[in-house]
Amino acid sequence: KVEQEDRFGFKHSRGLLGLISARHAIDIKTITDIAGKTYVAEDVETIKTDLQKRMGTTFDITMQRGEKIDVLTISPVQEFNSHMDEEDHAKHGLLFVSDRDGSTFVRYSAGKAVIKALEESWDVTVSTVEALGQIITGTRSAAELGGVIRIGALAGDMAQQGAIALILFTALLSINLGLINLFPIPLLDGGHLVFYAFEALLGRPVPEQIQEYAFRFGLVFLVGIMVFANLNDLIQLIL
Repeated sequence: KVEQEDRFGFKHSRGLLGLISARHAIDIKTITDIAGKTYVAEDVETIKTDLQKRMGTTFDITMQRGEKIDVLTISPVQEFNSHMDEEDHAKHGLLFVSDRDGSTFVRYSAGKAVIKALEESWDVTVSTVEALGQIITGTRSAAELGGVIRIGALAGDMAQQGAIALILFTALLSINLGLINLFPIPLLDGGHLVFYAFEALLGRPVPEQIQEYAFRFGLVFLVGIMVFANLNDLIQLIL
């Protein structure tokens, strides 16, 4: 579990399983061991030479970043690391472990697109519920809850990345809002559904006084969550 900070200053934590994304590379200066052979700190040229000899094979490397030591099993491909033989300062000292191609767009038929949309919506819903559960149990920081400030910052960032990214972000927001609206909290649709369920079981409406107190509680709870989320954003931007 690592805590990261985005370019807006908002902090969030991620669980890492020892995998390096195709969008990232390894800084050769951090490699201290290749297949059992230890290297002098930052002996980049020797490390690059030995890495070149092992292209296309699978081997272990040890990386040290500050006090953190990682052991990775990699299988780098020569064509992605041809820059090691070139005087390309923009890529100097980097080992690419996989293809760095950009995003790939896949076209579906109308029927298949609906199915895929439902699958993605379900995955987002499950992930959101899991994240909320982790915040409640304390395994995830409540500081990750964001308000309108963070939403605005992310929306601007998505807009800069293009129309597709902005549409996906809008869809993500819509799914989250729809899910939250179904929570059994008075004032929300989920709260009304709870009252309807009690009415169906009891055969009569819930007394108005109880409903009134429930709605007051719901209002205080929702306002409190909104204030907390927006304070999170302000504190993270200021500190």
